[in-house]
Amino acid sequence: MIVIVLFTMLLLAAILYASTQLSLSTSRTTAEQRGALEAQYVAESNLNVARSQLRSVSQLLSPSVLNSSNEEIPAVSISKNTPVSEVENLILQLCGTTTPIANWSTLQGFQPTPNRPMSNGQIYTDNNARICQGPNRRVEVNGQANQFAFLGTYIRPEAYSLVLSSSERPTGLSTVTGRTAFWRSLFASPSNTLMRTDSRVQLELVSIIKYVPQSGGTAYRFTIRTRDLSARGVQSRATRVLKATNNTSDRQTWYFEVSLPSLLKNVLQTNYHRSRGAAQPNINFTNQVFNGPVHTNERFVFANGATAVFNGALSSAGCTNLSTSTDPGWSCNQQRGYMLASNPRTVSATLSDRDANAALDRDLAQFTDVTVNDPLPEGPHAANTANFAADYIALPTNAQDQQAAANTEGLVVPAGATGIQLFAGNSSGAPLTTFDSAQSRWSEPSPTYQYIRFYPTTQQCVYGSNGWEQVTYTVYYNTPETYRTRDFYGYYRRPLVCDSVMGSTPSAEYRVDDQGILFQKSGTSWINLGRKFNGVIYGDSISNVMGPPRNGVSNPTGQEVLNNAPPALASFSKMTIVGRTGVNIGSDLTMSNAPCRLEDTNCNKSPYPQNMLGIYSQQGNVTIAGNAPADLKIHAALMSSEGEVSVNGYANISQRGRVHIRGSLVENWYGAFGTFNPDNNADVSGYGRNFTYDKRFREGVAPPFWPVSPSWTTTDAAQRARLEDVTVQQGTVGDFQ
Repeated sequence: MIVIVLFTMLLLAAILYASTQLSLSTSRTTAEQRGALEAQYVAESNLNVARSQLRSVSQLLSPSVLNSSNEEIPAVSISKNTPVSEVENLILQLCGTTTPIANWSTLQGFQPTPNRPMSNGQIYTDNNARICQGPNRRVEVNGQANQFAFLGTYIRPEAYSLVLSSSERPTGLSTVTGRTAFWRSLFASPSNTLMRTDSRVQLELVSIIKYVPQSGGTAYRFTIRTRDLSARGVQSRATRVLKATNNTSDRQTWYFEVSLPSLLKNVLQTNYHRSRGAAQPNINFTNQVFNGPVHTNERFVFANGATAVFNGALSSAGCTNLSTSTDPGWSCNQQRGYMLASNPRTVSATLSDRDANAALDRDLAQFTDVTVNDPLPEGPHAANTANFAADYIALPTNAQDQQAAANTEGLVVPAGATGIQLFAGNSSGAPLTTFDSAQSRWSEPSPTYQYIRFYPTTQQCVYGSNGWEQVTYTVYYNTPETYRTRDFYGYYRRPLVCDSVMGSTPSAEYRVDDQGILFQKSGTSWINLGRKFNGVIYGDSISNVMGPPRNGVSNPTGQEVLNNAPPALASFSKMTIVGRTGVNIGSDLTMSNAPCRLEDTNCNKSPYPQNMLGIYSQQGNVTIAGNAPADLKIHAALMSSEGEVSVNGYANISQRGRVHIRGSLVENWYGAFGTFNPDNNADVSGYGRNFTYDKRFREGVAPPFWPVSPSWTTTDAAQRARLEDVTVQQGTVGDFQ
């Protein structure tokens, strides 16, 4: 009995002990679970802090940040007129190489905007893009302290103070050296300025890519992702670690870009939207039709009741201080609006760009019947409306790149010659004669050459047929009766219109074959110069550029007839003609295979024609001669950085039909082509305009060494990805170092 009692007591004691231990174990397990959960929450909180830091870093590498007044200020900012060579030297430093960018590896099949089809439905691809990337598919951090000087130089110091806390900012914020060290630390190690007790951030520079955007120009893309993003949570005795994977997907690979915009985005682009000398914008849009995008850095002027049609984007920067823009760091003082006749129409400065554009569009519709056909707008405005808040687009300030190109593998206008004749011809030097109407191109024999002849020129003056100028009696007496008159107040004559004409014998003659090989004529022989022609011709002043003479086929007034003007350029030829102080055009300049008119939906040349011509003057005007033929045809991009594109004697010569341009026209001042009767809109003198945009310019092609805008711009991948969008997974204690 005693044994049974003792056994029962022992059994109860064992059960009691086991129950106590189970209760204690359950209590410990619950506490540990609670601690682990709390540690997980802390880790996630710390991870969000790290993500927030990534967001701040991406803001520093973006076009702009918001200041305390909620105003945008530039973050990445390269001053206007900063030479490409200066920027590229810092890019080479960042890449860690002395190899010129032109010799970097070619990135075949690069599609900078894979989600945006071109007009032909295809995705734009730059097969000549260049890439810097090491064997580990990243740009390695090297031992050079100034490797990241590109970022230290071009990110504005005030931007750091707006997006980073005081403890996160560079130690030497006011110096390029201090800011460069800050960026080097972010890419070199997780032990950097952003490191916290329980979070780590390290970046990785994946690649640097130089390419030509779809709209032309030059762009440099810096692709960045997270190399180390980890966070730790410690609670009681529990530790939890979260880490981000080394992202490789497009969604999670972020980039920013700096670029020099193309100056071939528009069929018409003006810096000042006024005639030279006018006090304010004075070029009225009335009933014109523009087949292509139109832009001005000032404001557009619309006549009351205007019916102008814009078949393409219509954009203005609204600059109000162009006349004072002399220093390299200058930027446009923008005021969004337009002018109705001479009356400014503006909106509140507090409105966003999108709201401002909507308000101005409604306002414009009250007073005009203007039509804008822009179904896929690129700016902050609705489809088929104008953008009154567009970027300012600076014009080039020199022609040094073009001059250098001409001196190396191009041609320099020889001394004593100021005239150039271009034509596509056979081996005997005869211009092309057969036009294929079905293909809308000239038939080229085999072989066909691009001929370039340089001529001396002389000036020839004739009396105009419109207008009068007051003269002395002696001048009046020596003027033929047909061109003079007098009244009670004085003596008058028709103004003289003076143009350059070619001499009879060329000073030098060249030709280029379809492989680009350059030959020079010597006597009756053609000498192979042993090099290719890069397409650039440079001269101080070029007084006459001409194609071959017309062939006698009639040209109804006002129409563009292609088969009466043999081509100036062969189907394989790409050329840029630069006259530092001016270029005059004396005849048709057409293509063997002309680009389609933008509005001609039945024209579908695939692949696109390869021939292309650009005419550019830095300091002077691009002038169409007063003695040029009626209904002049110019298939080219025309640009005058400091002057205008105009017609010589436009108010004094007879009415000549129209100037038919297939290409682009960019000018500092709005140049005049002719005059018209405002009562019936009938042309009176000079030429009317018939411009159509060469859409090839929007798809990454341009005449050789064509200038780009000196205004550097910045974009990022905000619409495709965010730097802080990372893939997170559970880590181990060893993952947090």
